[in-house]
Amino acid sequence: CAVELRIPDAIHEHGGQPVTLTQLVSALGSNPTRRPSTMRLLTYSGFFTMQNAGNGEDTYLLSNHSHYLLRDHPHSISPFLLLELDPLILTPWQSLSAWFRGDSPTAFHHLNGAGLWEFAGQTPKLNDMFNEAMASDSHMTMDAIIKEHRDVFHGLKSLVDVGGGNGAAAMALAEAFPQLKCTVLDLPHVVASAPNRTAIDFMAGNMFEYVPPGRRCFLEGELWKDTVNFVLAPTFESFISILVHVWYDAVDTA
Repeated sequence: CAVELRIPDAIHEHGGQPVTLTQLVSALGSNPTRRPSTMRLLTYSGFFTMQNAGNGEDTYLLSNHSHYLLRDHPHSISPFLLLELDPLILTPWQSLSAWFRGDSPTAFHHLNGAGLWEFAGQTPKLNDMFNEAMASDSHMTMDAIIKEHRDVFHGLKSLVDVGGGNGAAAMALAEAFPQLKCTVLDLPHVVASAPNRTAIDFMAGNMFEYVPPGRRCFLEGELWKDTVNFVLAPTFESFISILVHVWYDAVDTA
């Protein structure tokens, strides 16, 4: 709600000064009768701080956390939140019982007739939303990775970012390590909508079928153990597993 209505941006655009409810309603064009309860809830949740202006009207400022909801913040998580809370992503969780009774591979597939990646390839809105969310996540995590783990990339000449989306993570690496040749591998519909980035190369493909050769494979996400062993391991000298969750099934807990 706060992100969709752009409440943090409206407060931020007031130049760091406290904003009254009247000013917020004017800036957002929302129903004035619903704004007080919404702002009280968001304040008690820690998104904003509230002050009394002395004239009987409360005023609001951003909290330390709500700065990350600003659209133009370099580490904004708004695109990620919008994806996670979109009905396309949330509704399958409400259909688990129907999925358990059926034979679809996932609850998302049960509702939409296709898996997430296939459906995103057919739905530009979801594709754009997903890519923007992954880019926002990369902007935050890559700063920490480059700062804390520079030694991992020193002397490295080539790297393949598997499932690298629109290239946000690879671009951060290419800027931090000019000698590094970065290639982003992702599905065709993702590569087709990727921005033009001169410092990195894009390759359309399926990571479960083929990964282009490189000295290192970079993964930012989740994989099952057998995927790493049988798909990626034979292709590379090693892969960089920063921020990678390698899941083990219930039988193999080694």
